[in-house]
Amino acid sequence: LRQQNQGVSVARNTGVEAATGAFLAFLDADDTVLPDRLERQLGLFDHAPDTQFCDGFSSYFWCPQMSEHARRSDHRWAQAFWENQYPGHISTWLVRRNMMAKVGPFEPGCAYSEDTDWNLRRKALNLPEARLDACISRRRLHPTNATNHNRTGNASGLLQAIRKNRLRHAANG
Repeated sequence: LRQQNQGVSVARNTGVEAATGAFLAFLDADDTVLPDRLERQLGLFDHAPDTQFCDGFSSYFWCPQMSEHARRSDHRWAQAFWENQYPGHISTWLVRRNMMAKVGPFEPGCAYSEDTDWNLRRKALNLPEARLDACISRRRLHPTNATNHNRTGNASGLLQAIRKNRLRHAANG
């Protein structure tokens, strides 16, 4: 699929609209998934047919083309978060199509944390979910990662998603 650049939310929504399967999976261009990821997640759906959403863990790796000096000069090197695995990144999501329709699309114009915004809306519906207790995706760290390139925009987007979620909760009681 090709379209004029309208942001990550519109790109994700275009992919969802074009997909024809009963399940939706997401993968950012600079990330990878393990070969058995879908098989393992679909197994969880088979064991619990009411499950609407499944995620797993992601690990990080430095772009092999980056020199050791470039890695050590990157502000993220000292934080060492990249040495651990974390759950819930969008590259680990497997979503039933009908659940995607209930939650709604990714919000156009949301340049950062569009996945957090969508995930908070999903969680508010209290639909059955599962987590595969395994690493199923790998996130590539490089100098031009969107969340690294504009850290202020990234933090602002996250704060906006949290504020919108709090407002939704306040409005619903």
